Amino acid sequence: MKTESNKKVTASEVAARAGVSRSAVSRYFTPGASVSPKTATKVAQAAEELGYRPNVLARSLITGHSRIIGLVVAYLDNYFYPEVLERLSNALQAEGYHVLVFMAPSTRADVDQVISEILDYQVDGLVFASVTLSSELTSRCQKIGVPVVLFNRLQDIEGISAVVSDNFDGGRRVADFLVEGGHRRIAYISGAEDASTQRDREAGFRAGLEAAGLDIVARASGDYDRETSRRVSREMFDVAPENRPDAVFVANDHMAIVTMDVLRYELGLTVPGDVSVVGFDDVPPASWPSYDLTTVRQPADRMVAETVEILLEHINDPDMPPRRVTTDARLIVRGSARRPGEPVTHVGAGAPLTPLTKEENDMLMKNTDLSGRIVRYGELQPCRTAFIDAHTPGSDQKENFTIIGGGVSESPDQHVHIDIPHGFNIGAAGQPPKCRNSLHSHRTAEVFFVLSGRWRFFWGLHGTAGEVVLEEGDIFNIPTGIFRGFENVGTDYGMIMAILGGDDAGGGVIWAPQVIQEADAHGLVLSEEGKLYDTKKGESLPEGVGKMPLLTEEELKAFPEPSAAEVIPDFVARYWDIAAMAHEAPVKVIGETGLLRDRPGFEVDLVTRDSATETPEQFDRPTVLMPFRGHWRVTWDGGSTVLAPGDTMSVPEELDHAVVPAMSGESALYRVIGTQDPAGPTRAD
Repeated sequence: MKTESNKKVTASEVAARAGVSRSAVSRYFTPGASVSPKTATKVAQAAEELGYRPNVLARSLITGHSRIIGLVVAYLDNYFYPEVLERLSNALQAEGYHVLVFMAPSTRADVDQVISEILDYQVDGLVFASVTLSSELTSRCQKIGVPVVLFNRLQDIEGISAVVSDNFDGGRRVADFLVEGGHRRIAYISGAEDASTQRDREAGFRAGLEAAGLDIVARASGDYDRETSRRVSREMFDVAPENRPDAVFVANDHMAIVTMDVLRYELGLTVPGDVSVVGFDDVPPASWPSYDLTTVRQPADRMVAETVEILLEHINDPDMPPRRVTTDARLIVRGSARRPGEPVTHVGAGAPLTPLTKEENDMLMKNTDLSGRIVRYGELQPCRTAFIDAHTPGSDQKENFTIIGGGVSESPDQHVHIDIPHGFNIGAAGQPPKCRNSLHSHRTAEVFFVLSGRWRFFWGLHGTAGEVVLEEGDIFNIPTGIFRGFENVGTDYGMIMAILGGDDAGGGVIWAPQVIQEADAHGLVLSEEGKLYDTKKGESLPEGVGKMPLLTEEELKAFPEPSAAEVIPDFVARYWDIAAMAHEAPVKVIGETGLLRDRPGFEVDLVTRDSATETPEQFDRPTVLMPFRGHWRVTWDGGSTVLAPGDTMSVPEELDHAVVPAMSGESALYRVIGTQDPAGPTRAD
């Protein structure tokens, strides 16, 4: 029971109640300190009965550590920072630290005053998100031993650590992309002029344009502010058509979204028909269908992890020299900007809209010959009721995509993008964090590679025989005949691409018995014919049609339970390992002579920038190209197109074609080619 008095309970009273020393109580409430399980149980019980809570500030006077981190943020109306704030707080709390959040005022003097007050809290460290420090305040922090890490900012001050994305390279990638898309009158809306992010993004953008013989035709400062960016967007584009930019790079998504609203709803222009718009950050609204914003992604997860790691290193080792970490910035192509290879029009200063020359346009217009064999990532049509676990909690938010072939969907709602037989199927699964795909099996091969996110694959009847975690570009040739499932263990929506053996993918899915039972309990019934019926919609099994029978105990014995040690060496390949081997020629990842030896009716090659060739080649069976890094130009006799990560292209058999990177930067794709081998069980012999 708890004490009835309002008097604060002391550690000595807890020690007396628990029958232990006061120092044992202190150790119990000190993260990382040693205390026996028996003592811990006594102290916890006594503290609960007395209602005791340790005095953190008092302890800090004794230990010299408050375990409090000050987090200073400039503004939260940019969607990027609330997300970062949550992730930083969670990461620091996981390390046993408490977070105090402070909003930074607009002037340098006021910032210094606020930070001076923060130091009165005896914080163990400071993280500044998009805040600029004075050299005087930096010196003071160094003198009193409070480590500082800048997040998403750089300063020319010695002795200060920082974590940023590669803003220069991100800006340059935007320039390359817009130029490749045929834009010639390209504008720029900047952020705050004194911000390092703004400076570096613009510098990279200008460098990319200069390399193409172009310059910015219009520039205005949006100051990373909503209303300011609204005003300057209106002024920049409310002009005669011949003077209007045909593309604009906006220094962050927060402003780019405002710019799109001005263009479409105030000025009546189309995006990207009249104006292409590209942002920077990849905030959640950028992927909403209403914006579908092409942007540069800042890898928030990695930036947060690096920030926390550096800060804790400084706390534990005050003599550690400062570190500056620069993470990659990746261009995410969506629908707000014209893609390279799409028909375009040029705008000449002082002249009306003029079409491309016949020579320029002929190459582009002939792309329609293969348009029916190209599926763009942004045009994928999901099915959310594809399988029996569509209502089961934990699996009810997944999206399934059938890209090539009939797939294995149990729902008539599944959309098939390309129905041309290839001898194999191509599909995909997209899931938010913590969403899982239930345990199932196939009669033919099932190969997955990670397009985005971080994924845990598990197997065995109950998912406990083994597991492996895969990241972008990693590939898993799952042994046929085992129950397998997967879960998005990242922090963002992720997608994995799938290759299934055979035109009918082995005739469907075999579900673990418990999956069918759980689905039935949530209103989805699978018939013995493999069709789903949703009882929540009033559907029922037709007369004379029974439920899908559960596998018997005897039948279940035929499904192996291999350990991770038995599966990973022969069935998993990591992207960075494969890429290192693809220096001079594509690497055969899956095939009779591949890294993962198998003959499932298709082969899988990894092609990188170093191993790509401009020499045309052809195959006697349909070939599928699946980029996951960089943009790739595919050319054939009389045609050309550019593929972005997540796009899928089917190249007809015996068609000469060349596949090379279309832009600078890291580039990688998987190429799937049908073989004469019959689709069947995985076999590494």
